[in-house]
Amino acid sequence: MIEAIVLDWAGTTVDYGSRAPIIAFKNAFAHFSIDLSEATIRQDIGLDKMTHVRKLLQEPEISGSWEANHPTIPLTHAAEKNLCPIST
Repeated sequence: MIEAIVLDWAGTTVDYGSRAPIIAFKNAFAHFSIDLSEATIRQDIGLDKMTHVRKLLQEPEISGSWEANHPTIPLTHAAEKNLCPIST
């Protein structure tokens, strides 16, 4: 007789393929007019979210898009909690 089942909700039964973080990152960066590919997001998907955002912002194409779209907000401030919609 089965007495208990333990499931890893994040990826096993609810979000197969870990789509939720991908969608969150795409939406957060789209909010700032930056289009991210799924492959780019997945490169460091295991990092905590703010570290992941900061690392993405170091990518030349992404930092260039940030600076072109938001010249009044320095890249060093782009990941601050008051700007980033996925901050934790």
